[in-house]
Amino acid sequence: MLADTRQKASKLLVVQVIAGTNSCFVSQLIYYFQVHCLQKDLPKYLSHSSMATYESCPKKFEYAKIDKIPDPPGRAMLIGTFVHAILEDLMTNDSPGRTIDQVRTIARNRWDSWFIKNKDYIALGLDNSQAVAFRKEAWDSIEGYFAIEDPKTVQVLAVEKRVEVRFGEVSVLGFIDRLEARDDNTIVSDYKTGKVPHPNFKDGALAQPYLYAAMLEKLDTAISEYRILYLNSQTEITDKITRNNIESAEQRVHDTWGAITQDFENGNFKTKPSRLCDWCGYKQICPAWVSSR
Repeated sequence: MLADTRQKASKLLVVQVIAGTNSCFVSQLIYYFQVHCLQKDLPKYLSHSSMATYESCPKKFEYAKIDKIPDPPGRAMLIGTFVHAILEDLMTNDSPGRTIDQVRTIARNRWDSWFIKNKDYIALGLDNSQAVAFRKEAWDSIEGYFAIEDPKTVQVLAVEKRVEVRFGEVSVLGFIDRLEARDDNTIVSDYKTGKVPHPNFKDGALAQPYLYAAMLEKLDTAISEYRILYLNSQTEITDKITRNNIESAEQRVHDTWGAITQDFENGNFKTKPSRLCDWCGYKQICPAWVSSR
């Protein structure tokens, strides 16, 4: 335990030196190191995003979910957050009210009453021209959504539906962008503001709707189909949900949780260097990069 404490303290010193004048970030790290330095616990639940984090880099998972070191969202993620909030508000309207004029009003109200005061957005430090570019990129996604479908034709069952179920020894938590009905079938729909994945990475993109289908099945809701709406490219990917998809999602949860608990017990979350490291908020304290300097 003492060795682990010293290791954490050394990480903190490295971050203080690297962060320089970013005293707010350093203060956050000091707080989290003080609170979590003497005891580490497994997370109370998994999610698709946390499993994807572990799959891409176990060390990043440890920093985020075990050590609980904050990693503020970047510009692209915050644009996604803003767009999702606008579409959530839009789809809670009755069908006739889901118009482009109404979504303009929603976007303006969301921006003025909430988003412009969001601490993560403020932390980006955008000047006026950068803030305009931020809003334009978000609005391009909204227009992309309207190019994919007419929201007035969607039979909405739920938006931002919170789902938590247990798979064996671990709970899984998810927030589903939208559940809709079509021809007596229930469909999971997910909005994406990022790029359409290369065919080689398609399985990773589909892991999320497969997981949601497996979770909802445990709540006696059968999902027959998924839709992933890539707003910027005005592209829709859709297909049927099969029994194999659901079983593979369940197996993914069991395998990932088993690997996490083993790494936790061994105190050995491995680094996994890749091109993704350039966008990782923990790169400056990661042993894969600190040791190479």
